[in-house]
Amino acid sequence: MKIKIFLLAFCSLFGMLKAEEVIINSPDNHLKVTVFLNQSGTIHYNVRYKGKTIIEDSPLGMITNVSDFSKDLEFINKQENEIQNSYTENRIKRAKVDEHANEFVLSYQTPKEEKISLVVRVSDFAEYSTRRRSNIDN
Repeated sequence: MKIKIFLLAFCSLFGMLKAEEVIINSPDNHLKVTVFLNQSGTIHYNVRYKGKTIIEDSPLGMITNVSDFSKDLEFINKQENEIQNSYTENRIKRAKVDEHANEFVLSYQTPKEEKISLVVRVSDFAEYSTRRRSNIDN
């Protein structure tokens, strides 16, 4: 009986921790952004490209005249969107741009129930020049 209760409590705790971590992959699955809350309720993120860390765990947050959105946050909602846009731009080398990205809107709240949303859009890395990509691929 004690083992069942411990296992249920462990699974519940593990589920709570995992619910606060969100992984957003690029459409080609090469770029991965992970957003999570640490133990003090601060939003952190990291970025990996083909399994290699390109941005280590970094905090996100801000203090405004409305509230302190830098700590004690609680994850409340996640909305997923797939973005597919085409547009033309006459001031860049490639006139027609096809954007394909995965977008997540992550909502958090303070202990006073003041809300903030973080929009994370991750697209394929192919838009960058081969020269820039070669530094990351190696």
